[in-house]
Amino acid sequence: MGLNELTRDILDKAQEEAKRLGAAADSKVAEALFHAEDEKRKLLAQAKAEVSTMAESEKGERIAAARLNAKKLISEAQEEVVAKVIGQVQDELESMRKKKQYQDFLAKAIKSALKEIPGDAIVQVNKDDLAAVKGIRGITVGAPIDCAGGAIVSSKDGTVRVNATFESLIEEKKDEIRRQVFKELFGGKNK
Repeated sequence: MGLNELTRDILDKAQEEAKRLGAAADSKVAEALFHAEDEKRKLLAQAKAEVSTMAESEKGERIAAARLNAKKLISEAQEEVVAKVIGQVQDELESMRKKKQYQDFLAKAIKSALKEIPGDAIVQVNKDDLAAVKGIRGITVGAPIDCAGGAIVSSKDGTVRVNATFESLIEEKKDEIRRQVFKELFGGKNK
């Protein structure tokens, strides 16, 4: 075997080895591409699932926020109705002042308050009612007060005080009025 043949043999073997290494590299590249493509599909599926979960979560949050807002709006509307009814009650009480029954109410309110006051009492009413209380025995008529109607009766020393003004009566009955309005108008669903 001569040098040329030996060189040719070495070159042939080198080419065969290069082809074999090239084929092995191609196989490894194909395998790596297959795995990369598979990983890409998995990551894409995972990302889609996460996006779907996030979208569902956001949808749920938006629905919950909308429900909460709707409850708030309903509650505000109900409170507005209750406030209007309480305003109407106050208007009715104020319009009652022009009727004979108001004088009876005022006399009964003062008489009831006097039972809780030890000794002499001071009665305060608004300026329009001063004449109505001046004839009541056992009381001192105090300075007029700013109220829609009714009276404040207190002991001379100021230790006992009974507020029987319209405003006080409405405030006392406010919860009862609210319950009744909710029952009548909203089916009893009181907050």
